[in-house]
Amino acid sequence: MNELFEKLTWLPRVPCDFLDRLNKIDSENELLALSNYALDDIQLNHIAKSFIKMKSSSVEFQKLQPMVLGVISNGTTSFLESALTGTALRHGIGLDVIEAKFNQIAQLALSSEPIFNGTKVDAILLAIDYRGIPLQSSLGSSEAESNTVNRSYDYILNIVDSLQVKTGAKIILQNIVPPCDSISGSFERRLTGTITSIINKINARLDGLVKDNLYVLDVNSLAINVGLSNWHDPKYWNIAKLSFAVVTADAIMTH
Repeated sequence: MNELFEKLTWLPRVPCDFLDRLNKIDSENELLALSNYALDDIQLNHIAKSFIKMKSSSVEFQKLQPMVLGVISNGTTSFLESALTGTALRHGIGLDVIEAKFNQIAQLALSSEPIFNGTKVDAILLAIDYRGIPLQSSLGSSEAESNTVNRSYDYILNIVDSLQVKTGAKIILQNIVPPCDSISGSFERRLTGTITSIINKINARLDGLVKDNLYVLDVNSLAINVGLSNWHDPKYWNIAKLSFAVVTADAIMTH
């Protein structure tokens, strides 16, 4: 993987005494200063815990913009909470993350059941992996490909609309990262009806989607920069339903 993404080379290196300094902080300024380094997932977890501890100690934050983010996905997202919270500090956001029930996207969006235990959220990250949309390979058939694109796009849009009506929150919608394996080799993107071709067409429609309080997060471009073979790890999906490999987590969190 490119060091730009693996080691976050555009950020300052973490000082050797990072943990010692973190354990001694007692002010917002000190916390924010430590958040600006190229923190890995363990360090992000430490700084997120320090932020939560300071909040529980009634420390007043003057510079951080408070935000409550709900996360809903067909994959496992529980390990993202501290990484998102820690990264948000670098952007001046005091983030609280609430995770919805695992793999219950349609049920929660379309039912009357509360999504985040009744907590009001400012925004919802809708992270649908390609395994969570109704894809069907249709090699050589333009009609079948078009039907799959329309069906998948309509499914996603229905979820977005339902979440907005139900919660009134802004929606941060991830576009779709295609799988790295292909049955057609270098022709995978060019042949009608391949999964990659279908996903590319879905993403083109999502990228052109204009709706109030909807933001499309281009994780597909990030995955391509990281490398699809680095992004995906079937082992982690099979054992833990992680939509991306652990090795790519730091790059994802800082974008």
